[in-house]
Amino acid sequence: MDNFIKHTQLHANESVEYLEYVNFDQFDLVEDVNKGGAFSTIYSAVLKEGPRRVWDEEAEKWTRNGPVKVALKRLNDSQNISEEYFKQIVMELQKILLQATCLFVMRYYENGDLHSYLDKAQGMPCWRDIVDMLWGISGGIENIHKSGLIHGHLHG
Repeated sequence: MDNFIKHTQLHANESVEYLEYVNFDQFDLVEDVNKGGAFSTIYSAVLKEGPRRVWDEEAEKWTRNGPVKVALKRLNDSQNISEEYFKQIVMELQKILLQATCLFVMRYYENGDLHSYLDKAQGMPCWRDIVDMLWGISGGIENIHKSGLIHGHLHG
């Protein structure tokens, strides 16, 4: 796994193209958002230093841009995930954390997942919003499939 993460870091053209280990002590305000399903539990948290997003020309490295709210997904029974399936999972994500269990760090959406957003929405979203959502979803799925990966229902 270390070699895989190093490979993403060495070949990244942008800050969002690589993975990194994040120690759990780098998170504040960890809260259980929901109990999740049979496979995972979702938490919200604040990544204290934030992701590396800004290129420092002088230091020639990515720098962090400050605290950011994130979603953490803990896979239940993650210690039993096969290496091949794990490689497919990490290709979709910006950050991973491996400890006793595996946590994925993802962008946090105030409205939750699409299902929750639609449940909370006041009436039916307009067609423009529906098309925008479907465009984003289909683009993400297309990128996953072009990479020869399976998304494995990791969405919140």
